[in-house]
Amino acid sequence: MTIHSNPGSKTSTQVIDRVMRLLDTLTAHSDPVSLKELGQRAELHPSTPYRILPDFLDRLAPGPLGDALARDCKPSQGGPVCR
Repeated sequence: MTIHSNPGSKTSTQVIDRVMRLLDTLTAHSDPVSLKELGQRAELHPSTPYRILPDFLDRLAPGPLGDALARDCKPSQGGPVCR
């Protein structure tokens, strides 16, 4: 019997890990934070939230968590801000 590994599984796992780190960081702070700062606080590259959060939010909506995140992460003059 041959077992084939999914070549994208490591990448998928990394994305899930990064999303969870971003969510943990976001919930640990009550103050509004830019997506760039959110990435830095989560010890990720500052561009990471810009790349992965839009897809994550699209997959959650509609639903209570997706609605809450979409409501709390809005564009602003200084860049997107999540609170």
